Formats: sequence, structure tokens, C-alpha cells
Amino acid sequence: MLNADLEEFYGIAMGMKQEAVLTGSRTILAAIKEVEPEKDGFVPPSEEKDDARPWFVVVDSKGAVRSWHMFRTWPYFRGVMALVSRTTSTEYLEYLKARSIPYVIAGNDQVDLEEALCALRHEYKIRNVRVDSGGRLNGALLRKGLVDEVHVLIHPQLIGGTSASSMFMADDLDSKNGIIALDLAHVRRPKPGLVWLRYKVRKSTSQS
Repeated sequence: MLNADLEEFYGIAMGMKQEAVLTGSRTILAAIKEVEPEKDGFVPPSEEKDDARPWFVVVDSKGAVRSWHMFRTWPYFRGVMALVSRTTSTEYLEYLKARSIPYVIAGNDQVDLEEALCALRHEYKIRNVRVDSGGRLNGALLRKGLVDEVHVLIHPQLIGGTSASSMFMADDLDSKNGIIALDLAHVRRPKPGLVWLRYKVRKSTSQS
């Protein structure tokens, strides 16, 4: 397993311009093994109009995440929000409503990411979204042409193996037409041994 410099990673990440941080339910479930019990008489925190912190947004069409009360204790975010689909269970929507957790319905069997991002822009004025998730959500966003930049923090470590995870997971391409071209925007060395690469995603003619 990669011994990542998480302090440096999140220092860079939180320094970017962002109005929301997007992650997937699989990432949440993999990261949080034990959920603290929810206290009785739950009262949602009051919102401040001038709060400049980003929203914490989770893609969760299956209604699997039940740790929202823990996210609300994190000091990095102004609030939490769920992205669900039209087939998400009524029980889960009632669960969210009871805790005053806003949610956006987009897509049928699963969350339509383009529709959801449009809703975030129109309903919550969220234009700059940072994705902090696993390879599946990253891959889905990239394949749909919904990503403007890719940031990579390279560590001086070699892992190898046949089951290593990837930051970009998607179905195999049928042709070279689906290859996503990147243009290098900058290279920095935030610490000895670490290299931070920022790429601009080159939009294809069909995406422009």
C-alpha cells in the first residue's frame, strides 16, 4: 500500500479554488470502517451565508452511506449533500430529510453525473468542484468529458503487483477515439522527492 504524504496532498487540495468536494459512496465505505452512533435529538448545524468553505457531496444512488452525522463534525466543509437517482429508495430519502441533509435527484438507475453537476450549478451556485474519490468515479467523469483538470502528486515509491488500484478506472476502449489527451500546465516540487503535476484536459471536438 502506498505510504502517501496525506498532509501535503490535502494541503495542496484544500488550497485550490473549490465550492464543493465530490466523492463516491464506495470511497466513503472503504475509508470509514466504523460509524459512530448517532445521538438522539439530532439538530442540524446552522448555516452561515458568508461561509466560504466547500460543500461535501457524495454520490450515493444505493443509499449506502449512513455516516452523515460524522461528516458534519469535520471543520473543512460548510455542509453535506447527497446525489441520488430516481430509483433511490424512499426510505433513504426520508432518512436524509429527517436529518435536514439536502439531496439532488439526477438519473434513473444511477446518478447522471452531468445532470447532477448542472443541478449543483443552478441550485447551489457551485461551479468549481474538486473530485476526491476512487478510480471509478474519476473514470466516469473523465469519460463523460466532465473534467477540466487532472492533478497528480507523484511519490518516489514503486508498488508493482497485479491488483494495484488505479486513479482512473473505466471500461476498455474500442478504439483510439476515446483516448483523453492532456496538456501539461505546470510542474512543481512541493517537497523533496514529491512532484505535483497539473494537466489541462484537452476537449475533443464533440465535447466543445
